[in-house]
Amino acid sequence: LGAQEKFNLKSFLHDIEKRKETQIENKHIKHVNEFYPGYSKGDRVRSFFKVQDGCNYFCSFCTIPLARGKSRSANVEETMVKAREIASSEVKEVVLTGVNIGDFGYGTKERLIDLLIELDKLEQIQSGSDILLKSMRRRYNTELYKSRIEKIKDLMPKACIGVDVIVGYPGETEEEFNKTVHFLKSLPISYLHVFTYSERANTTAPRMGEIVPMEERRKRSKQLRILSLKLKQQFYQNNLGKTEKVLLENQEDGYHYGFTENYVKVKLPAQKVKKNEIVNVKLNEINNDFEVLSILV
Repeated sequence: LGAQEKFNLKSFLHDIEKRKETQIENKHIKHVNEFYPGYSKGDRVRSFFKVQDGCNYFCSFCTIPLARGKSRSANVEETMVKAREIASSEVKEVVLTGVNIGDFGYGTKERLIDLLIELDKLEQIQSGSDILLKSMRRRYNTELYKSRIEKIKDLMPKACIGVDVIVGYPGETEEEFNKTVHFLKSLPISYLHVFTYSERANTTAPRMGEIVPMEERRKRSKQLRILSLKLKQQFYQNNLGKTEKVLLENQEDGYHYGFTENYVKVKLPAQKVKKNEIVNVKLNEINNDFEVLSILV
């Protein structure tokens, strides 16, 4: 079933007999216009709530518009129906997901902020290089990116901010890579998601600059992953000594594990607490596995 047809699974299941030939039902992705918000179930701790799909930004390295179609979402009212379903369950945390969440409301004359305002009313839910960015067809530059991150940290000093970084993109010289490293070091961020560039069919990126050898791509990826560990350690270090709320997720080997509201991973000695419970803990020290040893308060 295609991107649209999968939401109508029942209408295609006329019987349960196995057939000799595979039956494919899908219309061309450019004709896919509808979207149905949905969420994951089965984990009492958190739910992943998909509020948007598709993308209108044909970045030079990406095939998502070809696979997922144009940006689309339900309106705020329809999305909130599903949000209330989640809120009525045992779930304590909701993670908004999508291909390009910032485009929520495209075509409905609504914005992501309109959805966030409504979600915030639900009491049950917790609430570079400019040269390469231009080549990638990204719709921002380093100045804009930095200003947004600094604004977030100004309004929410404890915010944990993770950054996606692609290394080894065609035309990424040693000089441009070093610009990326220096830029990342200048940001008040908490960790990195590092992606090693790989060629994709039907994209223009492979023709847009000198190809970076795979060995060099891996070397640069390793360098940024080391930087990510240092950033994460510093972020955790800045949170030591504080008392925070933690949503407990699981118990293993005599310890409870969970995350604070600002995404610090916590390890708590087994006590009379249970999964999906929110407790107050004091953050004491960081262990070698990047977990913060804590005590109940």
